[in-house]
Amino acid sequence: MHFKKANDYDVIVIGSGAGGLTAAVALAQAGKKVLVCEQHEVAGGWTHSFTLEGYRFSPGVHYIGDLQPGGALRRILEGLGVSEDLTFIELNPDGYDHFYLGDRRFDFPKGKAQMIRRLKEYFPDDARGAENYINAIDRLMSRLGDLGRLNNLSNIGKSIRALFTLLPWAFRTGQDLIDKYITDPTLKGLMA
Repeated sequence: MHFKKANDYDVIVIGSGAGGLTAAVALAQAGKKVLVCEQHEVAGGWTHSFTLEGYRFSPGVHYIGDLQPGGALRRILEGLGVSEDLTFIELNPDGYDHFYLGDRRFDFPKGKAQMIRRLKEYFPDDARGAENYINAIDRLMSRLGDLGRLNNLSNIGKSIRALFTLLPWAFRTGQDLIDKYITDPTLKGLMA
């Protein structure tokens, strides 16, 4: 049996999940010799299902966002040259997630404005809280993206502003954020 030496590769990627495979493809396309190591018998990480004690589990991806033209994930797939091999199917924009609390069904639509409008319909007495909560989540997520741009000095201002927005929440919980804006106990449960 012949084993290659570690120096036969430019890069060794540990794990064949979506992140590992994405990195491996990008590096290989850049001309690097890449070895992907995976402990499971099937590549793909959480993108496949498995059976345990007679039960089948699909722990992975159920749907993926940001695949619209120009979206971040779509641009990654296009950059890797694999987007043409994929078929993108849009989920029902009026309600792609369905939650049940007791005997009530709640459908979550696509888009921030639509989500706010839907929550106001479901919870008119806590409409302001629902809107403020969704806006806060949107603001925090946007700042997380800004914080990730520290790799370029021209972005330092955005990154510092992001840090000051995020720092007060560094040691707080999601429940703290919910409690700050929402009073209705059912809406709190739905947002949790």
